[in-house]
Amino acid sequence: HANDVPENLLQLCDHASDQQQAGEKCEREYKQFLEEVGLDADTVNNRGIEVVEEES
Repeated sequence: HANDVPENLLQLCDHASDQQQAGEKCEREYKQFLEEVGLDADTVNNRGIEVVEEES
């Protein structure tokens, strides 16, 4: 039974495709947001950002 194909293989593939598309959309929106607030998306993804509170 090592080569059995799950009965719901097509559903699993569709779900995986939907998840991938959702992830890609999220990445695009995140990159767009970073650019809107004046940050370089590639720099943020490579190094992260550190939030520093202003001293009053």
